Formats: sequence, C-alpha cells, structure tokens
Amino acid sequence: KGLERPEPLFQVLPASQRSRRFPPLRTLTALPTNLPVQTTSFVGREGELAELAEAAAGESRVVALLGPPGIGKTRLAVRLASDLLEKFPGGCWFADLSGARTLAGACAAAALALGAPLAARGDPADQVAAILEGRRPLLLILDTFEHLGADLAAALGAWVARAPQVRFLVTSRAPLGLPGVREVRLGPLPAPDAARLFVERAREARPDFAGSPANAADIAEICAEL
Repeated sequence: KGLERPEPLFQVLPASQRSRRFPPLRTLTALPTNLPVQTTSFVGREGELAELAEAAAGESRVVALLGPPGIGKTRLAVRLASDLLEKFPGGCWFADLSGARTLAGACAAAALALGAPLAARGDPADQVAAILEGRRPLLLILDTFEHLGADLAAALGAWVARAPQVRFLVTSRAPLGLPGVREVRLGPLPAPDAARLFVERAREARPDFAGSPANAADIAEICAEL
C-alpha cells in the first residue's frame, strides 16, 4: 500500500535455506480495480487527501473534486482511490469520460470501466444503474465530467438512488448541480511542494538536474508562473 509504481523485490536467503519458499506478498494488485498505473511520483496534497478521504467516508455518496484544467484533479483522484482500495470490497474503478461526447458514450465508458459492456439495445443510463445495483460496495471515479452537463448529472442522480452501496468520486471543472454533493475545490500546490514537483519532473528529463540555492529563485518563478 502506498506504492503506486511497480517495484522489483528480491528475496535474500542464506545458502543453507536456498530451497525455502515464501507465499506471494499481499499486494493491492490482488484487489478488484482498473486504476491506471502511475509512472511518476506523487508530490504533496496531504491535506487534500485527508479531506477527500473524510468526504468519501461521510454521508454524501457523491464527492466532486473541482478545479481548473491541469491542476491535478485526475492524479489526486487516482491516488485517493489507491489509498482506499481495501475499504471497498467491490473495488475502485476509474472511468475516463474525456472521449465521450454524448450521454450514451459516457455510460459506455462507465460500463467498460466496470468490466460490463453495454448491450446494443436498451437505455444506456439504465443499464449502468443495473450493473451498479448488482455490485458489492465500490468506488467509481467519473473523470472529466464537466463537458457532458445536465444529462450526465441526471444519470448520476439516478445511479445514486438505485445503487446505495456505491460511492462516486467525480472530477470536474464546474459544479455538478446535484443536491447533496460534497464539493472539494483544488487549488495550486503550495510553493515548497511545487518546487519539489518541478525538481522531480526535471530529473526525469535530465537525471543530473538538482535543485540548489543557485537555481531556487528561477524554479520558484517558473512555478509561480505555472
């Protein structure tokens, strides 16, 4: 838990016990999920993670993570879900809605994320509700919600009503316009975290890069502009 990227593990034994075998480690990959594998480190957002975790366990079953494009909503949502995997017997599932242009397309993306493609006939939103009704308690992330507007919001309201064991985490640039939604607004990273993120990403492009007193002012200026 807490390791988002694959890590190589080595088992070291003395020669006298070279034949000894241990069972596989209990890893999060054994839990039901389709969360995208992260290839970069996660920096900062401790306060937001705590607030979102509290919100996800609260009375509201829909949590909306709001903020402008590029602020890190998706990355934070995936990190939160990976932290909460063990709390949802039905798993944590990630539905990317960015490619959907219609309500039917959004429903198809949600169903695909849950591993149950929609039938050719029938109301797509109703089919997703039926899929959710039959699942154990789960968390469904609906990422990039805002461009589908009122139609998807109405469908989400129906899913909430029909599947009381499901919780939803929605990332959006704008409020959902649904009653009972817990909203968490995401702002820019604090300056120290922003500088640390800059240095870590710069090292991925150039391994010999390092933050130092000589370039600290330049890094701070770049982060402030971003």
